[in-house]
Amino acid sequence: MIEREWLKIDHEMKVREFSFRSHMHIAPYGNNDTGYFRFYEGNGKPVVVIPPRGGYYRYNFARMTASYLASNGFDVYEVVTPFHEKRLPDGVTSVVHMEIDADVLKLTARQSVEEVLGLIRYIGKDVGVVGLSQGAVYGSIVSSLDEQVKSTVLIHGFGDLASFLRHSDERLAKHFRECVGSINEGLLREELRNIDPLTYATPEKAATTLMINSKKDNQVPEQNIVALWNALGNPRIERYWGGHKLIALRSKGILKKVTAHLKSTLD
Repeated sequence: MIEREWLKIDHEMKVREFSFRSHMHIAPYGNNDTGYFRFYEGNGKPVVVIPPRGGYYRYNFARMTASYLASNGFDVYEVVTPFHEKRLPDGVTSVVHMEIDADVLKLTARQSVEEVLGLIRYIGKDVGVVGLSQGAVYGSIVSSLDEQVKSTVLIHGFGDLASFLRHSDERLAKHFRECVGSINEGLLREELRNIDPLTYATPEKAATTLMINSKKDNQVPEQNIVALWNALGNPRIERYWGGHKLIALRSKGILKKVTAHLKSTLD
C-alpha cells in the first residue's frame, strides 16, 4: 500500500488474470503446462512486462512496474513465465529448489519466448516490451524476433549466458553449477547459443531500446552487461548506483525513465 501511494498508482485499476494451455510440456512438471498473464487496463498503447526469475516474492517489481505503467496510460500485459508463481511444482517455492541442467534451461527459455510471441500475436498491435533481469534476457530475444515490438526496455539485462552461469553469484547460476558440476564454458556457450540474446541481437533497434543496469551489480557481471550492450548496437543505457536488489530503492526514478522511453518510442 505504501509503495502504491509513493508511486501514485491508481487504486481503482482493473486487473484481470487469464490462463491458457501452453503448447510445450517440460516433463514431469504438469503445473507448468498452464500459462498465465494479467491484464492491467490503462486505455493506451500495449506494453508486455516480463518478470525476473522468481517464485513467490513479497516484493514483486514486475507487478509494480505493470501497475505503474497502467496508471500512466498504457494497457499492460504482465506475463507469468514458466516455473514462476503458480507454474512451479507443488511444494516448490523457487526454481532453485529444482534439479536443472542445460536442457531444462533451453526448454524453459524457448517456452518463455514462444509464449510471449504468442501473446503479442494475440494483442495484434505494435507493442512495447519491458523485461526484468531474466525477463530482460527473454525480452531482448522477443524484441529481436518480432517486428511488432517497437519499444524495448531491458532492466538488469545481460548476454553471454555461458559466461553468466560460469561466473555469476546469482542464485540460479550458483544452483546450476551445483547441479551440473564442472563447466566447460566454450561447450556450454555453443549448447546455449539458441537461447542467448547475443545470437539474435538487432542493432537496428538501438534507437528504440533502453537498458537500465546498476553500476555495482553483485549478480550480473559487468562483462555480461557490456556484451549485450555492444551486441544491441550501443543503445542508450542508464546506470544507477547500488547492487542488483537496490532497484527497490530506485524504483520511482527507474519507472519514470521507463515510462518516458515507452511514450517517446511507441507514439
